[in-house]
Amino acid sequence: MQSNNSHSGTFAGRLNRFRRSAPLLVMLGLVSAIGCDDESNTKAAASAAPVEDLSPVPAPATLLADVFVAQPDPTWKELRGLAGPGAALLPANYPILVTTLTGLPPTAASSIDAGLPVVGAVVDVGEGNPGLVLAAHLRSGRELIAAVTKGADARFDAKRNDETQITMLSPKNPGNAEPLGMGVLGNYLIVGTVPAAVDQAGPYVVRTLTKQAAPKEPIVAIASEKALAGPIATRIKAAWKRRREQLQEMELQARKARGGRAPDFGDPAAALLGIESAVDDLVSIVEGSKLAKLVVRPADRHLEAELEVTPKASGEAKKLVEELPTGDLSLLKSLPRGTSLALLSQSSATGRLESAKATEDTFAKLLDSRLGDADRKRLQGVLTQVAKGRGNQLAFGLGRAAGSDEIALLIAADVSDSGEINKGIRDGRGLLGVKAFAEPLEEFLGQIKTSIGKGKAPDVTPAPDRIGVELRPKASKLPKGAKVEPKRFELLWHVQDGKLRAVVAKDAGPALSELVNADEQKSLAAHPELAQQIRRAKLQVAFALMFQPSRLVKSNATAPGADSPILLTLGRRNGLGVMRLDADQGALQSLARMSLRR
Repeated sequence: MQSNNSHSGTFAGRLNRFRRSAPLLVMLGLVSAIGCDDESNTKAAASAAPVEDLSPVPAPATLLADVFVAQPDPTWKELRGLAGPGAALLPANYPILVTTLTGLPPTAASSIDAGLPVVGAVVDVGEGNPGLVLAAHLRSGRELIAAVTKGADARFDAKRNDETQITMLSPKNPGNAEPLGMGVLGNYLIVGTVPAAVDQAGPYVVRTLTKQAAPKEPIVAIASEKALAGPIATRIKAAWKRRREQLQEMELQARKARGGRAPDFGDPAAALLGIESAVDDLVSIVEGSKLAKLVVRPADRHLEAELEVTPKASGEAKKLVEELPTGDLSLLKSLPRGTSLALLSQSSATGRLESAKATEDTFAKLLDSRLGDADRKRLQGVLTQVAKGRGNQLAFGLGRAAGSDEIALLIAADVSDSGEINKGIRDGRGLLGVKAFAEPLEEFLGQIKTSIGKGKAPDVTPAPDRIGVELRPKASKLPKGAKVEPKRFELLWHVQDGKLRAVVAKDAGPALSELVNADEQKSLAAHPELAQQIRRAKLQVAFALMFQPSRLVKSNATAPGADSPILLTLGRRNGLGVMRLDADQGALQSLARMSLRR
């Protein structure tokens, strides 16, 4: 039997994955008649038990990642604390959490060693979700088996798997719940999201990972170069292959429905064009990396998760990290304080022109013969003008002007050439009249009518430019005799002092006024939680997403969690590619409430 001091591993992975809806409370009363055999019988059974070989074994070929939690009890208490008042409904400590999620009797909590780490692994178990296996250290594996399988009230049956040496535990009355894989090897309780995962990874987790040095971070998952280039890349390719086949079948059906006509923008073929290259790039990055490390840190009033990707000495991953255009978050912070969602991207002048060319080529492939040479040249001109006109930072946001319940689309960009950007926007309106674009758009949006001129926005000088849009459903898609009012909205934009500020809404004036006049005290720069998230990131940012869950569904700024952000950033640090998530406690609680309402 392995001694308590024979390991130094840890595990990461959220135990609440084990059940889709775990019980909130476990009754902490004593369960009688467990282990009713007398002491002499227990000793005799123990002496008759087969000797286990706990020497290290190789990783399974299906291994996706090793997972660790250094100190499971304090880590769970930190996570539990993020629930705020709802924490009273959650298991009080790590041993009770284990029994709650596994269905073991409450008295089994005393067998869980709360002071020692838990280790685990993620493995590929087929087309479904990956399998997660976790191993919690026990004070005595044999005593736990006896306690839960012997006596009149025993809830489990035990059966040893001679190949893996794991004594599998199966519930006597499983009910309708999806069965977990659970067993004991040495002094470890092994639990997997599916039984097959325990067979594949259980011996490796207990016999090998427990003997490795533990990472210092609270929760960690590590994918090796072998896993990235092997089962992870294979899984991505297989998932895309299945999805591609589904889209192709949808495309065949769609073509039949429209008599063989070429695809519109919303058709599956368009999705294929847009996704194919992205999947190829992702696979190249995964195969070109030698390590991926995910670290989760629960902390006081916030939760951080960070994925670091270490590229190989050469290849696509290294090239991407080195050439990633990065900058600060000044443009995102300039959006109005009440913005509920914001996206920011960085670019370079060369990259914008390359992107414009790639977009043109995509439309040309998508529209095929419907896009003639003259129209393609017009499209090329618009894309090039916008690429040349704007600067390195571009931000989009969703928000409501003060006193309004209408969601407005906010656009902010640095401007390198005001003449080019203005011309690009105006000429872009003309593309809506090009037959190759107008016909598919009318299929989904209705007949489009536009106008151009000057708009109105309080305290914005000079007056903003305006493009008005009217959408009228096609008569052929309306019930006979039905009359529907057209939908109207406007684009207002204002270019001044190297800045583009624009809004799309039914009445865009109030929102544009807030966007143009948002000084530091009226912008996201004054958001204290967001400011802390940005400071904690310490990252050269290429892309950022900020959202405040409560503000997405209501305009009441005093609602619980309404002013609590989640910040996702992607960028570079010390030569590594980094993706980082920082969630405020109030935002997490808002998401939990939304989930419960569903």
